This record gives sequence, structure tokens and C-alpha cells, in this order.
Amino acid sequence: MKSELSLFGTLKNMPAELKHTILFNELNLRWDDEANSWVSVGKIGIASINNTQINKRVEGMLELQIKRSGDILDFYLQVDRRTWYYFGYTRGVMQVLTSNTEFLDRMKKLKPNERRQNITTGESYIYMVATDTKKNTFMRRYREVQEAGQEQ
Repeated sequence: MKSELSLFGTLKNMPAELKHTILFNELNLRWDDEANSWVSVGKIGIASINNTQINKRVEGMLELQIKRSGDILDFYLQVDRRTWYYFGYTRGVMQVLTSNTEFLDRMKKLKPNERRQNITTGESYIYMVATDTKKNTFMRRYREVQEAGQEQ
């Protein structure tokens, strides 16, 4: 796989084990005791999205909070100067917000019963449009956790 990626930039046939909604191929995480979470450090490598190979590193933020009530995953990906995506997942609900109006409009047009992602290997979930407040709260929290980690 490594040689095929280095020669061609993509895989001819994606192994079934790697076919996911989103697959990161470079994700450096550090544990933050105070926030009880894993926090990304540096750029985030995206291998594929919905079985479409991307193989790019982008600016991003990711935090996985470990909680008794259920883990919380938030991540923000800055694809280019104008295009970003935010995803927030907790307890069977994925919230999405993006600057990509075409993507957002398609999602808004879906009926509630069409907003379900069925997963054969795990828990299925519903998805919905997030608010700016949700995205901004995550980004503020991420920066605070990063700053606190640098002070240690």
C-alpha cells in the first residue's frame, strides 16, 4: 500500500477495512488530563471520505472528550482559505456545519427520515445541521485546551 500511494498518490483498490465515512491517515493526538480529552496537534491527514480517496493534509482541530455519559467528538477541517467543515458527534447524533453552501443546501433538503447513517460495524446515527454557536464553542474550547497544554 505504501509503495502504491507513493507512486500513484491513490490506491487502486481500497481494502474493505479502510472503507469508512471519513478515514484519517495522519492524526497526532496528545492527552489533556484537565480536559479529560485527546486533542489533535498539527495538520490532519485525510485518507478518504465516503470511499473517495483524498490523501491530503489540512489545517484542523480535533478533540475527543471521554465522558461517563458518552464520548464527544468534535473536529474542524480547513480545506482551503474559504472552505471549512465542522462535525460534532455525541450519543448517536452527528452535527455538521460548513462554508460549502452546496453541501449544506443538499443536507437541509433531506427529510428527517433520510438523515440516518446506518453502520454495519457499529452504532448508526442521525445527522443534522449544527449552529454557528456549536462550532464556535468547540473552536474556543479547543484553543483553551491547547493553550493550557502549552503552559504545562
